[in-house]
Amino acid sequence: MLGAGNVATHMAAALHHKGFCIKQVFSRTSLSANELAKKVDADFCTDLNAVVKDADLYIISLSDDASENILQHFDAGNAILVHTSGTLP
Repeated sequence: MLGAGNVATHMAAALHHKGFCIKQVFSRTSLSANELAKKVDADFCTDLNAVVKDADLYIISLSDDASENILQHFDAGNAILVHTSGTLP
């Protein structure tokens, strides 16, 4: 989960409740990343380069500006990469 705001928190909690494994939470601040990670039994990081590279799915749930930047620089390999923005293609 890339993001730890309101949408990311609700989505991660719902997925975790349904039995999905959230491997890691990325956020720009360690406080918010750690807080969400604890709720879903995950690790956390604040450095984009430290995001795990072996996930099946990456969910980007950040502000539109931050999402756009991440989408341009993040390599998800063969994994599925989705975002929650309503304004970005």
